Amino acid sequence: MHCFVRPKCSVASYDIATSVCSMTYEPTSEVTITLAPGVISLFKFVLQEVFITKNLTRYGTLDIQKKICDAERGVPLIINTAQLRRQAQQLVTEHGLQNGPWGWNGLWGIGRRAWLSAYRTHYNGTYNWPDNSPVIGSVFTAGDFVTDVLQLSYSLAAQLAEGGKIVMTPTNTIFSEEYPVLCKRIY
Repeated sequence: MHCFVRPKCSVASYDIATSVCSMTYEPTSEVTITLAPGVISLFKFVLQEVFITKNLTRYGTLDIQKKICDAERGVPLIINTAQLRRQAQQLVTEHGLQNGPWGWNGLWGIGRRAWLSAYRTHYNGTYNWPDNSPVIGSVFTAGDFVTDVLQLSYSLAAQLAEGGKIVMTPTNTIFSEEYPVLCKRIY
């Protein structure tokens, strides 16, 4: 007998004696398995790959980030663990872009950057991820934010800088430079 596990199922159990296959979509942290003779249980772990896009954009809006990540089979990255922050920071250090023709990155010592999916709810509002979870309080603090000199009253988007700071910068001004986007693939 076979137990075919659905792709989004987090845990599956197969009882050899009754040929019953049980599945759940609950997060693995919420599932308790009771060991029993003849029952095989499988926890599925989600594998994700953090990457930086080959395509560049000067428009850092979330909609544009989604399109660029989707073109490379991914979704915009949400950084909610220290490990994801380290991985993203390493990618920006190795593959982010710095010092376009205007040179603002070098002027402020921010270094290489890539677009990040964090956004501000409204002018001087709170910072959130696309899933509406707060940016401040997970692995970032208020001290991790830098505002670009060109903020003025433009719509702002976020970039992760190689030093680990989040730079809030205009999304589309004549001064905007092209940058890659931080994304992830889920397997």
